[in-house]
Amino acid sequence: MPKNEGAPVSYANQSVCLDVATGCFRAAVGDRSGPYSGTHERPCHIIRQLTACNELLFPAWMQLREIPGARGQLALVSIDGSCRLLPEPQDFHLRQSAGFMHSLLKHHKCVASLDVTRSHFDKYSSPLCDALPLSCLKKLTLSCGFPMSRGICAVILSLTSLEELELDCASSSDSCAEFPTALAALVRASPFLVALSLAGISMEEQANKHLLASLTESGVLKDLTLDGRVVPECCRGELSQYLMSSSSLTSLRFTDESEKTEIAVLEGILPQQNNIQEDSGVHDKASCGLCLVKDNADPLKCKVFSELFFDWDAHEGVQVTALRQLVDCSHLKSLIIDVRRGNLAVSSALAEYVQSTSVLRELQIEVRIALADELNLAGGAWWRLIVNSLSRNNSIKDLNISGSDMSDGDVESLVDAVSAKTNIRKLTFGACGMMTLNAFVNRLSVGIVGNHTLLDVALCGRLDQQGQDASRKLFAIYEATRRNSGLLAAAAAFPKATDAHSLDAYMRITGVVKERVVCHPRDDGRIQLDDLGEDCWEMVRRFLMLDDVEGPSFSRKPFSHSSSNDMNNFLIRINSEPLASRE
Repeated sequence: MPKNEGAPVSYANQSVCLDVATGCFRAAVGDRSGPYSGTHERPCHIIRQLTACNELLFPAWMQLREIPGARGQLALVSIDGSCRLLPEPQDFHLRQSAGFMHSLLKHHKCVASLDVTRSHFDKYSSPLCDALPLSCLKKLTLSCGFPMSRGICAVILSLTSLEELELDCASSSDSCAEFPTALAALVRASPFLVALSLAGISMEEQANKHLLASLTESGVLKDLTLDGRVVPECCRGELSQYLMSSSSLTSLRFTDESEKTEIAVLEGILPQQNNIQEDSGVHDKASCGLCLVKDNADPLKCKVFSELFFDWDAHEGVQVTALRQLVDCSHLKSLIIDVRRGNLAVSSALAEYVQSTSVLRELQIEVRIALADELNLAGGAWWRLIVNSLSRNNSIKDLNISGSDMSDGDVESLVDAVSAKTNIRKLTFGACGMMTLNAFVNRLSVGIVGNHTLLDVALCGRLDQQGQDASRKLFAIYEATRRNSGLLAAAAAFPKATDAHSLDAYMRITGVVKERVVCHPRDDGRIQLDDLGEDCWEMVRRFLMLDDVEGPSFSRKPFSHSSSNDMNNFLIRINSEPLASRE
């Protein structure tokens, strides 16, 4: 929220203005300021208006999306990334966005998760801190700088509904004095806090010991993530004691440069092993993370590693040898590699591995500047090998591609390959050249429309576009990923309501009716939807997809069982092919 020095800002008044809100692309998006309307049977009306809501939020680079596995609950998340490189939105639109965020957190119980990056928190700390005490958040992910806002220190203690808390601060300097006390009090008071992650937060020795004592007292924490700045060497004894005494902790992630502190962590963990039965799946349950390959491929023999990273100056022969051995390394789930443009040997070995593996989950490729001789000999064949291998791979979930001097054709072929895949969930693309990223956004904003599985897109670089055109294309990309997350949320909820295979249950889940299906009899006596017996309906439902209920669901209100004339507006889209072909 832009500061207006000397003039207090009323976010309550700003929320009132939302009944005449105008989006950044359309002239008006209607009233989005209505109160929470959810019930036990029916999600809040705002879930059917997410596109319009996100148009209001887009100037602030925020987005509402459904939470998979939690029907009727929403997450408010930052999407800044490359958006920060777009022209600054108008002040009017920024004020609308801030007011809407404030209203959502304060009045909508359906907003259960908030994820705010450092730039967002610094800019909107005032409306966030004002609304958070009245929110119903179950998860808070917050990145902030120092000095830590006293406002957030005061707010933390009130968030007793939290189940997950993740805090990441940008400096190693001491936090404000109130923060450790507030955090320790929250840990003791919250009956639901099962996951806690702290990074970059430096505390005084006594405050740190007080926090560790509170963790011991809580008895409900299951997942803990800490870095070395949170627990200095002077507190390693207390950390070790906590790990030995905790009966609820099931997952620990700890990073530190101090060997003594790491030993203290191990001393705390090892006694717990007496309570764990050994089994043959130990390699699936523990790993040491990253394996660096530089001079030879020997580290691949150690199955404790789950990630493989090729040093940037690793010799070509070492890369090729290691890549050919990866087919037999089922323990490796992640690969990070640099490829020079035009290097056919490395590209070919990488392509062979990618198209044959069924265990690789993450792939990160850095495309480096080519040697002139290599590029002249290889032409574009090196890149086609990589793209074609991605088209044949069905295991990669997270794909990260970055580089320089990539042609429009290279970028467009990559986008086409990814858009056609159903296994890739997250796509990250970075480019040094403005025209390269421009070509990527242009292609993806169109190609992603037909993709229903890509859940996250992150862009790094600079767009060579100005004004609304670039904003529209980015909005289309982010809305498509939001739509896909919504489909995932619906898919997660759907099986819970289909045990009885009933028509009414299906129609309630898809938002067509509130309770049950009732149709007016036709004058010609032809059969209606509610005339189908359960056996007939079960046969029909076998051929229905989740997105066969036609939208736009954002503007459609659920039909009540008594207003059966409205059922004429319900459409099940069946494509031109026979039903039997859709099994």
